[in-house]
Amino acid sequence: MAEAGLAPDQVALVLVKSPILSHRDAAATGDPAVIARAGSSGQSRGAAALGVALALGELADKEIEDTRIGVDLHRHSGRAMSFSGTEVEVGEVLVLGNRRGAGGSTRVFSGPMADILDARSLKALFRTAGCALDEAGEIAAPERLRAVFVKVGVAPHGRVRGDRTTVFHSDLDPDKHMRATASGLIGGILGTGRVFVSGGTEHQAPPGGGLCACIAEAGGPDGR
Repeated sequence: MAEAGLAPDQVALVLVKSPILSHRDAAATGDPAVIARAGSSGQSRGAAALGVALALGELADKEIEDTRIGVDLHRHSGRAMSFSGTEVEVGEVLVLGNRRGAGGSTRVFSGPMADILDARSLKALFRTAGCALDEAGEIAAPERLRAVFVKVGVAPHGRVRGDRTTVFHSDLDPDKHMRATASGLIGGILGTGRVFVSGGTEHQAPPGGGLCACIAEAGGPDGR
């Protein structure tokens, strides 16, 4: 934020790529609690998201200290999308925001999704970004959206709007189900598959919730 000249309230989205604790490194600590967390992508994503929440002032130090990562999912950031992998050894962070006086022709917008099927919130975000919807409820001028990012999840009980799913009881990884579902949902609204979609929202949204963000050209129908 300091490098970008952004205040916390000007930040719309923080993207974090964080490393996954390897089984070898965990074993070297000799700590059973650390060893139990080795290889967990969700633990890494959750820790990164809580770090964002702390940096943005969404959560206080004490709340972070007392949070059981991956368990106390009601504690979360509202502007973080975190990803993890063994190919990185340090956290990599990209902060997007709207700085007053920065100029330029684009702005960043973000907003929460109630669940993985929440088309209403997606459409509301695109309207806020200055996009109009046609009579079928699709974006009339999707070319105004320079980039769209979506982070989705399913609550640990595996139900969506009260209905049972197979997300956590399948031969496929859960995030593959999530990405396919969200890609179809947002692709139907935008008429394109050129969207960045990721699954797994540990501490990035309330359980079962998600986050959508977009970069849009200024000067839409509402004058933005």
